[in-house]
Amino acid sequence: MSRRFGNLSKYRNSVVSAAKRENCFQFASASGAVHASGTDPCPIKATPELVAFRAGTGGAAVGILPLSSTGRIDTPPQLHNGSAVSDIDWARWHANDAPLLGIGGEDGVAKLWSVPRSGLPAANDPNGGSGDGNGGVGGVGAQLLATLPAEAKRIENVLFHPTAQDLLAISSGGDIRIWNVQQASAAALVLDGGCDHVQTLSWKDDGALLASIGKDNLLRVYDPRSGKTSVKSVEAHNGIKPSRVVWAGVTDMLFSTGFNARRDREYAVWDVRNLAQPLVMNKVDTSPGILTPLYDADTGMLFLAGKGDTNIRWLELKTDNPSAPVDASGIPFTSNTSFTGACLVPKLGLDVMECEVARILSVASDGSGIVPVSAVVPRKTHADFHGDIFPDTRANEAALSASEWLAGETKIQRSVTLDPAKRAAMVTKAPPSIAVNDRRSVSAGTAASSHGQPPPVSMLSTYPSPSATSPAPISMVAPTPTNTPAVSIPTPSSAAGTAAAPTAQPPAGAFGGDGTGKTAPTAKFVSLPKHSPYRFVAGKPSAEFEDLKGLSINLPNESDAFQANTKFLAFAMAGPGGRIGIWPTSQKGRLPARIPCIVNGSDLLDFKFDPFNENRVLTACDDGRIRTFILPDGGLAEDLIETQDNVLAHNARVVLALFHPTASDVVLTYSPEMGTPLIKLWNLRSKTSVASMALPDQALSMAFSPTGDRLAVVVRDKTIRTFNCRTGEALQQGPAHDGAKAARVVWMGDTGRLLSVGFARGSQREIIIYDASNLGTPLSSTTLDTSPALLLPTYDQDTGLLVLAGRGESVIPFYDMLVESTESAAKPVFLTRYSAPNGVQQTSLVLLPKRTCDVRAIEVLKGYRLTPNGIESISFTVPRLQKEYFQDDIFKPTRNVEKAAVTADAWVGGASGELDWIDLRPADMVPLSQVVVEKKVDKKAVSMAKELSEAERKEATMRAMFDLALEESKQGPLPQDMIEGVEDDEWD
Repeated sequence: MSRRFGNLSKYRNSVVSAAKRENCFQFASASGAVHASGTDPCPIKATPELVAFRAGTGGAAVGILPLSSTGRIDTPPQLHNGSAVSDIDWARWHANDAPLLGIGGEDGVAKLWSVPRSGLPAANDPNGGSGDGNGGVGGVGAQLLATLPAEAKRIENVLFHPTAQDLLAISSGGDIRIWNVQQASAAALVLDGGCDHVQTLSWKDDGALLASIGKDNLLRVYDPRSGKTSVKSVEAHNGIKPSRVVWAGVTDMLFSTGFNARRDREYAVWDVRNLAQPLVMNKVDTSPGILTPLYDADTGMLFLAGKGDTNIRWLELKTDNPSAPVDASGIPFTSNTSFTGACLVPKLGLDVMECEVARILSVASDGSGIVPVSAVVPRKTHADFHGDIFPDTRANEAALSASEWLAGETKIQRSVTLDPAKRAAMVTKAPPSIAVNDRRSVSAGTAASSHGQPPPVSMLSTYPSPSATSPAPISMVAPTPTNTPAVSIPTPSSAAGTAAAPTAQPPAGAFGGDGTGKTAPTAKFVSLPKHSPYRFVAGKPSAEFEDLKGLSINLPNESDAFQANTKFLAFAMAGPGGRIGIWPTSQKGRLPARIPCIVNGSDLLDFKFDPFNENRVLTACDDGRIRTFILPDGGLAEDLIETQDNVLAHNARVVLALFHPTASDVVLTYSPEMGTPLIKLWNLRSKTSVASMALPDQALSMAFSPTGDRLAVVVRDKTIRTFNCRTGEALQQGPAHDGAKAARVVWMGDTGRLLSVGFARGSQREIIIYDASNLGTPLSSTTLDTSPALLLPTYDQDTGLLVLAGRGESVIPFYDMLVESTESAAKPVFLTRYSAPNGVQQTSLVLLPKRTCDVRAIEVLKGYRLTPNGIESISFTVPRLQKEYFQDDIFKPTRNVEKAAVTADAWVGGASGELDWIDLRPADMVPLSQVVVEKKVDKKAVSMAKELSEAERKEATMRAMFDLALEESKQGPLPQDMIEGVEDDEWD
């Protein structure tokens, strides 16, 4: 295989999609079902059979449900903790049918529960036990095994050891304690967190090392058995918000998420062997929610779930390639629901026959439900097990005992196959664990005795160690309540012996069941976007104008701050007099320290290029005037002060200016007008106002209709309005965005629809689509994500694509607006997104007229992207095979937006005109639709046809020979038959 294709991931085309409604956990009452409030993500963890989450009206309970019990749920069974739950975790190891659940509380107390694999009985189940609200304690429900001594502060993290039984790591305040819960009178090890607040913990998969990040933003790596202080540390992220860290399996890589000093979310990849600097440090976005990394060591897939986000990003960690450890080309999952917590379902709980390689359980922000989100690798058939995408995974069992680990041993669990056929036939007796490292220098007794003794245990139960010296079941008896009977739980050794019997069956839930014979919902909920020729549109940037200095950041949100056409680039510059830097597009390379500028003489608020004259610039300034300037063809040699037009448009600052889309010399201006916002239309030829429109509040954005006869305005009073441009008459009014931040409005071409991009409450960015003839009822509202960044929308009527460029972000998502279908036209469909290399942020994006696109390269969009330090040209192309033909299914005739349809005087007089059409097909290219498609001939079929014809010819030849012989026999005896020979007796 060539190097070009040798490193392609098997998971690169994974489709991440949410389950259907009936396959989600839907709670009848949001209050008390899931407690999703708070600044931190909602705790949620899963086993192959169960999911546990914080519940109760005050978050003082843990709800537990089988993964198969999806649908509408009145009240989920709960374990009552006695105080607000801060964190939970399931042990990877557990005894037979009793998974172990650790719960940490706000009161500093950690509890350990044994939960039946089938889950807790329902609240109204008559067999639910004693009815004390603890999921049937004393009956067939959960059993409280131990309560650890209370910490001085709230418990921040509860994390079971990945390989050693009985070990539990807990962080509270600035301390990290590792408990052997069989000897819970004192912590086995106490580590110094290095600060007053440890935010996150993560074990290496072999259990040898532990990583943490504290409030001081230091990433620390501990070897717990060698000392209480960290062996290595480095500043991970320098923001003030919490960070998260996860270890990449058994490798030497760590993945961390956090915030920088500008409160941008970012992630980093670290090599533990050299923490001096990260292997990768990339910005994600500007959302305020904490990013939770969810890593699957089997596939290398890592999912990023942000609190308050409506999307789940995913990428791949290349642990064998430190020079490029991250592949972020995966298309994120986008939902209309925001999430507040998420976890991964272990591999043994996935539907492998449907090629489900990962499943994320996401908690809705309003607590109304839990949404399963699956990653599925597309395959032609699901009849066979695809072992290439399902490597063996770790078994749910301990590899060694707590005392063995404390004595220095390091082992990993045995691997088990995910192939259902092999699992059904396999003998489940476990082979010996794999020894990774032996460290006999640390003894358990020394480690335990080197630390102080915490308060005595309030409720202690003992349960078995995997040591061979304990072959018999051990009785776990909790002192209270007094009527709780003893529960006998077999050791792993005895459990393994039982499982090795000839009648052994696969573990319950291994193939999606819950152990009760009920099959879990399969992953047949892949929801792909409709077929679109732009599904795989890709962007290619080129940094053609570098080292840009002195950009202005003081323009209002109403301004794009950047304009471009085929001749010039224009951008606002810092300095007095309202300066606009002008640079020719033909002069590429490093920009000079001093760029020639247009100087207005007053603070600049907005500027536009004339669409019908590329050398003309319109400016709007703080002194209430609009000015036009004419640029020489070669660009400016020095600052330009002389104006072509200088019109006093308003009595106060002019915030926004627009050129008319079809009429030359007609411009729109908007001013707050000292509390009486006013829009005016001007005839620049006569320098007179031809229409005006009063607004009840300040305008956030406005846009002409494609024909220029109507104007859409988004107003700060949370309304959207349309006006007649000639008369100024108000036509329609409807509700806009609930948020008070900036918004943008565009017309969706000739469809008669409006599209507005703005903010809902809580900084949630959203898209609202309207029918321009009825603004009272929006056609749809789609939540995008949570971020304070302003989105700059561009709608391309020719392709039906909506391009959103977030100011201060490094990604550009694409949406298909589906304008050809009336039913689906009101719902944008996410297609893909462009991610800037190295996470370079954008200030603005401008797309050029369609005639500038290279149709031979299948270039559908072309433009310029303004960054803090330069200007990039960017080309968006669609992959096609037959590039020698003109792709007329993509390149339809387009409007000539560079030639006016009418003059200003004619438009003022009532004339209307339509822009001319342009055919983008070059004269030497044949349309793809006219190409005669040759019928493919199966070579194998041709060969078989030749073989059959040769056989037929042989058969015909033989048949002719037999026919000839038959005819000759009918003609009489042959001459030799008439010859008389010698008698028989004469031979003697």
